[in-house]
Amino acid sequence: MIREGEGGHASIDLPPAARGEVAEAYRGRIAEFEKRPFWTVGEADYRPERGLRWPQRRAIAFAQAYLAARGVAGNGADKEAALIKMPTGTGKSGVIAALACASPGVGKTLILTPRTSLVRQMGEDLTTRFWSKLGARYTQTGLEEGLDPDDLAELPPEPADLASRPVRRLVAEQYAHIMSEAGRDRQIWVGTFNALHLILGIKPPAHREFYRREERAPGATFSEGKDGEPGLDLEAFRDLLKSVDLVIVDEGHHEPAFSWAQAVRELDKPTIIFTATPSRSGPRP
Repeated sequence: MIREGEGGHASIDLPPAARGEVAEAYRGRIAEFEKRPFWTVGEADYRPERGLRWPQRRAIAFAQAYLAARGVAGNGADKEAALIKMPTGTGKSGVIAALACASPGVGKTLILTPRTSLVRQMGEDLTTRFWSKLGARYTQTGLEEGLDPDDLAELPPEPADLASRPVRRLVAEQYAHIMSEAGRDRQIWVGTFNALHLILGIKPPAHREFYRREERAPGATFSEGKDGEPGLDLEAFRDLLKSVDLVIVDEGHHEPAFSWAQAVRELDKPTIIFTATPSRSGPRP
Protein backbone atom coordinates (compact mmCIF):
# COMPACT_ATOMS: atom_id res chain seq x y z
CA MET A 1 0.00 0.00 0.00
CA ILE A 2 1.18 3.56 -0.70
CA ARG A 3 0.78 5.87 2.29
CA GLU A 4 1.42 9.55 2.81
CA GLY A 5 4.93 10.50 3.82
CA GLU A 6 8.26 11.17 2.21
CA GLY A 7 7.73 9.23 -0.99
CA GLY A 8 5.17 6.90 0.59
CA HIS A 9 5.56 3.40 2.01
CA ALA A 10 5.16 0.22 -0.02
CA SER A 11 5.02 -3.40 1.07
CA ILE A 12 4.36 -6.78 -0.54
CA ASP A 13 4.23 -9.99 1.48
CA LEU A 14 6.07 -12.86 -0.20
CA PRO A 15 7.26 -16.28 0.97
CA PRO A 16 11.06 -16.29 1.49
CA ALA A 17 11.61 -18.84 -1.29
CA ALA A 18 10.09 -16.51 -3.91
CA ARG A 19 11.78 -13.26 -2.91
CA GLY A 20 14.97 -13.71 -4.94
CA GLU A 21 13.13 -14.46 -8.20
CA VAL A 22 10.65 -11.64 -7.66
CA ALA A 23 13.46 -9.20 -6.81
CA GLU A 24 15.30 -10.10 -10.01
CA ALA A 25 12.14 -9.64 -12.08
CA TYR A 26 11.51 -6.31 -10.35
CA ARG A 27 15.02 -5.06 -11.09
CA GLY A 28 14.55 -5.98 -14.74
CA ARG A 29 11.31 -4.02 -14.93
CA ILE A 30 12.83 -0.93 -13.30
CA ALA A 31 15.84 -1.19 -15.64
CA GLU A 32 13.45 -0.75 -18.56
CA PHE A 33 12.06 2.42 -16.99
CA GLU A 34 15.56 3.75 -16.46
CA LYS A 35 16.04 3.76 -20.23
CA ARG A 36 13.27 6.35 -20.58
CA PRO A 37 13.92 10.11 -20.24
CA PHE A 38 10.64 10.74 -18.41
CA TRP A 39 11.83 8.44 -15.62
CA THR A 40 15.33 9.87 -15.21
CA VAL A 41 14.61 13.61 -15.51
CA GLY A 42 14.38 15.28 -12.10
CA GLU A 43 14.87 12.00 -10.24
CA ALA A 44 17.08 13.59 -7.56
CA ASP A 45 14.37 16.01 -6.40
CA TYR A 46 11.30 15.23 -4.31
CA ARG A 47 9.14 17.62 -6.35
CA PRO A 48 11.11 18.55 -9.48
CA GLU A 49 10.15 21.46 -11.70
CA ARG A 50 10.03 18.94 -14.55
CA GLY A 51 9.72 15.22 -13.89
CA LEU A 52 7.92 12.74 -11.67
CA ARG A 53 7.50 13.44 -7.97
CA TRP A 54 8.82 10.91 -5.47
CA PRO A 55 5.32 9.67 -4.47
CA GLN A 56 4.65 9.00 -8.15
CA ARG A 57 7.93 7.11 -8.49
CA ARG A 58 7.16 5.05 -5.42
CA ALA A 59 3.70 4.19 -6.72
CA ILE A 60 5.08 3.19 -10.14
CA ALA A 61 7.85 1.14 -8.52
CA PHE A 62 5.35 -0.59 -6.24
CA ALA A 63 3.21 -1.46 -9.25
CA GLN A 64 6.25 -2.96 -10.98
CA ALA A 65 7.02 -5.00 -7.87
CA TYR A 66 3.44 -6.24 -7.86
CA LEU A 67 3.61 -7.19 -11.55
CA ALA A 68 6.93 -8.94 -10.92
CA ALA A 69 5.34 -10.91 -8.06
CA ARG A 70 2.32 -11.82 -10.19
CA GLY A 71 4.67 -13.22 -12.82
CA VAL A 72 6.39 -15.63 -10.46
CA ALA A 73 4.44 -18.82 -9.84
CA GLY A 74 3.84 -20.27 -6.40
CA ASN A 75 4.39 -17.15 -4.31
CA GLY A 76 0.78 -16.58 -3.25
CA ALA A 77 0.41 -13.34 -5.23
CA ASP A 78 -0.91 -14.89 -8.45
CA LYS A 79 -4.53 -14.04 -7.60
CA GLU A 80 -4.02 -10.88 -5.56
CA ALA A 81 -4.92 -7.32 -6.54
CA ALA A 82 -2.79 -4.33 -5.50
CA LEU A 83 -4.14 -1.26 -3.72
CA ILE A 84 -2.45 2.10 -4.14
CA LYS A 85 -3.67 4.98 -2.00
CA MET A 86 -2.94 8.37 -3.55
CA PRO A 87 -4.79 11.38 -2.12
CA THR A 88 -6.11 14.00 -4.54
CA GLY A 89 -3.35 16.19 -5.95
CA THR A 90 -0.48 13.70 -5.60
CA GLY A 91 -0.26 12.89 -9.31
CA LYS A 92 -2.34 9.74 -9.73
CA SER A 93 -3.03 10.42 -13.44
CA GLY A 94 0.70 10.50 -14.13
CA VAL A 95 1.18 7.17 -12.39
CA ILE A 96 -1.61 5.58 -14.42
CA ALA A 97 -0.15 7.06 -17.61
CA ALA A 98 3.29 5.61 -16.86
CA LEU A 99 1.87 2.18 -16.05
CA ALA A 100 -0.37 2.00 -19.12
CA CYS A 101 2.01 3.56 -21.64
CA ALA A 102 5.40 2.30 -20.49
CA SER A 103 5.20 -0.80 -18.29
CA PRO A 104 7.41 -3.54 -19.79
CA GLY A 105 5.60 -6.71 -20.77
CA VAL A 106 2.18 -5.06 -20.64
CA GLY A 107 0.62 -5.07 -24.09
CA LYS A 108 -3.04 -4.49 -23.27
CA THR A 109 -4.28 -2.30 -20.41
CA LEU A 110 -7.90 -1.83 -19.39
CA ILE A 111 -8.64 1.21 -17.21
CA LEU A 112 -12.00 1.24 -15.41
CA THR A 113 -13.54 4.42 -14.03
CA PRO A 114 -16.83 5.01 -12.18
CA ARG A 115 -18.07 7.86 -14.40
CA THR A 116 -18.35 8.55 -18.13
CA SER A 117 -16.83 12.02 -17.69
CA LEU A 118 -13.65 10.43 -16.35
CA VAL A 119 -13.32 8.19 -19.41
CA ARG A 120 -12.77 11.17 -21.71
CA GLN A 121 -10.50 12.89 -19.20
CA MET A 122 -8.37 9.76 -18.82
CA GLY A 123 -8.00 9.39 -22.59
CA GLU A 124 -6.79 12.96 -22.89
CA ASP A 125 -4.43 12.63 -19.92
CA LEU A 126 -2.79 9.50 -21.31
CA THR A 127 -2.51 10.87 -24.86
CA THR A 128 -1.13 14.37 -24.35
CA ARG A 129 -2.16 16.28 -21.25
CA PHE A 130 0.11 14.54 -18.76
CA TRP A 131 2.95 13.66 -21.13
CA SER A 132 3.26 17.16 -22.59
CA LYS A 133 4.68 18.33 -19.24
CA LEU A 134 7.56 15.91 -19.80
CA GLY A 135 8.13 16.68 -23.48
CA ALA A 136 6.34 13.56 -24.65
CA ARG A 137 3.09 12.24 -26.07
CA TYR A 138 1.52 8.83 -26.48
CA THR A 139 0.65 7.78 -30.05
CA GLN A 140 -0.47 4.64 -31.85
CA THR A 141 3.19 3.72 -32.28
CA GLY A 142 3.99 4.15 -28.60
CA LEU A 143 5.42 6.81 -26.29
CA GLU A 144 7.36 9.53 -28.13
CA GLU A 145 9.81 11.48 -25.96
CA GLY A 146 12.22 14.38 -26.45
CA LEU A 147 9.61 16.63 -28.03
CA ASP A 148 9.37 20.42 -27.78
CA PRO A 149 6.90 21.33 -25.00
CA ASP A 150 5.89 24.49 -26.92
CA ASP A 151 4.92 22.37 -29.92
CA LEU A 152 3.02 19.96 -27.70
CA ALA A 153 1.08 22.84 -26.18
CA GLU A 154 -0.43 23.52 -29.60
CA LEU A 155 -1.78 19.98 -29.97
CA PRO A 156 -5.35 19.01 -29.01
CA PRO A 157 -5.70 16.63 -26.04
CA GLU A 158 -6.59 13.85 -28.49
CA PRO A 159 -6.37 13.61 -32.30
CA ALA A 160 -9.53 14.93 -33.96
CA ASP A 161 -9.55 11.91 -36.26
CA LEU A 162 -11.11 9.03 -34.30
CA ALA A 163 -9.12 6.45 -36.25
CA SER A 164 -5.83 8.05 -35.11
CA ARG A 165 -6.49 8.02 -31.38
CA PRO A 166 -4.10 5.81 -29.41
CA VAL A 167 -6.36 5.39 -26.36
CA ARG A 168 -9.70 3.70 -27.01
CA ARG A 169 -12.92 4.10 -25.06
CA LEU A 170 -15.38 1.30 -24.41
CA VAL A 171 -18.17 2.97 -26.39
CA ALA A 172 -20.06 1.54 -29.36
CA GLU A 173 -18.53 3.84 -31.98
CA GLN A 174 -15.03 2.63 -31.06
CA TYR A 175 -15.61 -1.13 -30.80
CA ALA A 176 -14.68 -1.71 -34.45
CA HIS A 177 -11.43 0.26 -33.98
CA ILE A 178 -10.59 -1.82 -30.92
CA MET A 179 -11.12 -5.05 -32.84
CA SER A 180 -9.10 -3.88 -35.85
CA GLU A 181 -6.15 -2.98 -33.60
CA ALA A 182 -6.04 -6.34 -31.82
CA GLY A 183 -2.57 -7.09 -33.18
CA ARG A 184 -0.96 -3.86 -32.01
CA ASP A 185 1.93 -4.21 -29.54
CA ARG A 186 0.38 -1.90 -26.96
CA GLN A 187 -3.30 -1.09 -26.54
CA ILE A 188 -5.08 0.99 -23.90
CA TRP A 189 -8.82 0.83 -23.34
CA VAL A 190 -10.75 3.09 -20.96
CA GLY A 191 -14.34 2.53 -19.92
CA THR A 192 -16.84 2.55 -17.09
CA PHE A 193 -17.77 -0.47 -15.02
CA ASN A 194 -21.22 -0.26 -16.57
CA ALA A 195 -19.77 -0.57 -20.09
CA LEU A 196 -17.66 -3.59 -19.10
CA HIS A 197 -20.57 -5.30 -17.35
CA LEU A 198 -22.71 -4.76 -20.43
CA ILE A 199 -20.15 -6.21 -22.85
CA LEU A 200 -19.18 -9.19 -20.70
CA GLY A 201 -22.75 -9.92 -19.64
CA ILE A 202 -21.90 -9.63 -15.95
CA LYS A 203 -25.00 -9.74 -13.78
CA PRO A 204 -25.24 -8.28 -10.26
CA PRO A 205 -25.63 -10.56 -7.24
CA ALA A 206 -29.20 -11.74 -6.67
CA HIS A 207 -29.63 -9.32 -3.75
CA ARG A 208 -28.10 -6.34 -5.56
CA GLU A 209 -28.53 -4.27 -8.69
CA PHE A 210 -25.84 -2.27 -10.42
CA TYR A 211 -27.52 0.88 -11.65
CA ARG A 212 -31.27 0.57 -10.98
CA ARG A 213 -31.90 0.01 -14.69
CA GLU A 214 -33.35 -2.82 -16.69
CA GLU A 215 -30.83 -5.30 -18.03
CA ARG A 216 -29.75 -4.34 -21.57
CA ALA A 217 -28.13 -6.11 -24.49
CA PRO A 218 -24.61 -4.97 -25.51
CA GLY A 219 -25.98 -2.91 -28.40
CA ALA A 220 -26.66 -2.80 -32.12
CA THR A 221 -22.94 -2.71 -32.93
CA PHE A 222 -22.79 -6.44 -32.27
CA SER A 223 -25.99 -7.33 -34.12
CA GLU A 224 -25.74 -5.28 -37.29
CA GLY A 225 -23.02 -3.31 -39.05
CA LYS A 226 -23.14 -0.44 -41.49
CA ASP A 227 -25.14 -0.73 -44.69
CA GLY A 228 -26.55 -4.11 -43.74
CA GLU A 229 -23.14 -5.69 -43.12
CA PRO A 230 -22.80 -8.24 -40.29
CA GLY A 231 -22.08 -6.74 -36.90
CA LEU A 232 -19.07 -7.42 -34.69
CA ASP A 233 -18.57 -10.83 -33.16
CA LEU A 234 -19.54 -10.32 -29.51
CA GLU A 235 -17.72 -13.42 -28.27
CA ALA A 236 -14.54 -12.43 -30.13
CA PHE A 237 -14.77 -8.95 -28.59
CA ARG A 238 -15.23 -10.42 -25.13
CA ASP A 239 -12.23 -12.68 -25.64
CA LEU A 240 -10.14 -9.67 -26.69
CA LEU A 241 -11.07 -7.76 -23.52
CA LYS A 242 -10.31 -10.80 -21.40
CA SER A 243 -6.83 -11.01 -22.96
CA VAL A 244 -5.69 -7.85 -21.13
CA ASP A 245 -2.36 -7.92 -19.31
CA LEU A 246 -3.25 -5.30 -16.71
CA VAL A 247 -6.47 -3.92 -15.23
CA ILE A 248 -6.36 -0.51 -13.53
CA VAL A 249 -9.31 0.52 -11.37
CA ASP A 250 -9.47 4.30 -10.98
CA GLU A 251 -11.24 5.85 -7.97
CA GLY A 252 -12.19 2.44 -6.62
CA HIS A 253 -13.66 4.02 -3.49
CA HIS A 254 -16.50 5.53 -5.55
CA GLU A 255 -17.71 2.19 -6.93
CA PRO A 256 -19.64 -0.35 -4.80
CA ALA A 257 -17.22 -3.12 -3.89
CA PHE A 258 -19.29 -5.90 -5.45
CA SER A 259 -19.42 -3.97 -8.75
CA TRP A 260 -15.68 -3.78 -9.44
CA ALA A 261 -15.01 -7.06 -7.66
CA GLN A 262 -17.21 -8.94 -10.13
CA ALA A 263 -15.46 -7.26 -13.08
CA VAL A 264 -12.02 -8.09 -11.66
CA ARG A 265 -12.97 -11.71 -11.01
CA GLU A 266 -14.39 -12.10 -14.49
CA LEU A 267 -11.18 -10.85 -16.10
CA ASP A 268 -8.86 -12.69 -13.66
CA LYS A 269 -5.81 -10.58 -14.57
CA PRO A 270 -3.28 -8.48 -12.60
CA THR A 271 -5.27 -5.61 -11.12
CA ILE A 272 -4.17 -2.35 -9.52
CA ILE A 273 -6.80 -0.35 -7.64
CA PHE A 274 -6.23 3.37 -7.11
CA THR A 275 -8.08 5.13 -4.34
CA ALA A 276 -7.91 8.35 -2.37
CA THR A 277 -9.19 6.47 0.68
CA PRO A 278 -9.32 2.76 1.55
CA SER A 279 -13.01 3.16 2.53
CA ARG A 280 -15.20 2.06 -0.38
CA SER A 281 -18.82 2.72 -1.31
CA GLY A 282 -21.34 -0.03 -0.68
CA PRO A 283 -20.98 -3.38 1.08
CA ARG A 284 -18.05 -5.67 0.55
CA PRO A 285 -18.45 -8.43 -2.08
